[in-house]
Amino acid sequence: SVRKYNKILLDKVSETAKRCNSIVFVNARFETDKGYRNTTYAFDRNGEIVGKYFKEHLVPSEVSVMELDHDYSFEYSTPTVVEIETNDSLSNYIKNTIVERANKIKNRQVDPSVDNMLKLTGDLRKASLDMRLIDPTVPEAVAGGKIKAVADNIFAKWKESSDSLGAQLVFCDLSTPKGVDDKKVAKEGEVEETGEELYEAEESEKINVYSEIKKRLIKQGVPENQIAFIHDAKNKNQKEELFEKVRSGEVRVLIGSTEKMGAGTNIQDRLVALHHVDAPWRPRDIEQREGRILRQGNENEEVEIFNYVTKDSFDANMWEKLKNKATMINQAMSDNLANRIIEDADANVLNFAEVEALASGNPLMAERVMVNAELNKYAILYGNYLEQQD
Repeated sequence: SVRKYNKILLDKVSETAKRCNSIVFVNARFETDKGYRNTTYAFDRNGEIVGKYFKEHLVPSEVSVMELDHDYSFEYSTPTVVEIETNDSLSNYIKNTIVERANKIKNRQVDPSVDNMLKLTGDLRKASLDMRLIDPTVPEAVAGGKIKAVADNIFAKWKESSDSLGAQLVFCDLSTPKGVDDKKVAKEGEVEETGEELYEAEESEKINVYSEIKKRLIKQGVPENQIAFIHDAKNKNQKEELFEKVRSGEVRVLIGSTEKMGAGTNIQDRLVALHHVDAPWRPRDIEQREGRILRQGNENEEVEIFNYVTKDSFDANMWEKLKNKATMINQAMSDNLANRIIEDADANVLNFAEVEALASGNPLMAERVMVNAELNKYAILYGNYLEQQD
């Protein structure tokens, strides 16, 4: 039962906190008169529970699988996946530049401080968003397919929800506004959070995706004063003023990063849609993003979430990695101990086989990489089984 396994988990964590003389946090379930809620328990160094913190939002899978408090749930379908056709500039970049760089890194022909797989992965993310972030000479008509698709869907939802002043959130962790440092000193010396995805805006950004989306929306007819960037708010007071404008319907499109517009952003009242312009690194980032709209207090009975994927780019790889990591985490948190086999989550960084598969454009190559990974996993499991027989 849930109660039985919950007690086993909490007892083990208590023992760990005492043995390691450490403060430990663990996600478990807390029983209420309405059912179970996913809760973070805090243990002190003596193994005692010193705090229980309810999550502010719950994703649909938690509501359905764990039979949680149904006050959190409302109409929500699976995300709408918007596929954007690739372009020759992106295809050539992957097949030539990326493959050449990967081979040099693999053969140790380049200093790791100059180029490495992490840097290559970051450049692939940028290229998948808009090739102009890599090569500013690429025409907008060629590279701007994803930005156009995002703007078109935002405008459609803006028009559709005009009577109710419906608002929308647009998440993009790459290409944040130029000249904006995510580490700001607010009034009275208070320091704002530090963003992870600025990608040297001062040094290397060729375009600004936020401004490109805004420009297209204004051209389509959205008033400029109804569009805002979370980066416009330099301190907590300004941020709260901006949030109030979203809640009142004065601002109907808010664009920001996971870091700045994730936890603590309580503007769900009028939200009708959320747009994932890019894929973040971690499943918890998706949870934080979608938790802005899938939460109590939203006046809309139905909401829509859009995922944007450029075909034959790194986008599909990123979403696949997110799915694999989320599966691993769900397995770890599952009550079914018999099925609790934790699969290894893919790293954030591409490996050389994945680069080869991506460059080929052949779906069978990508499938081969996945099958080989599965074979390796079962080979390791079989090896562990043989060791246990000795």
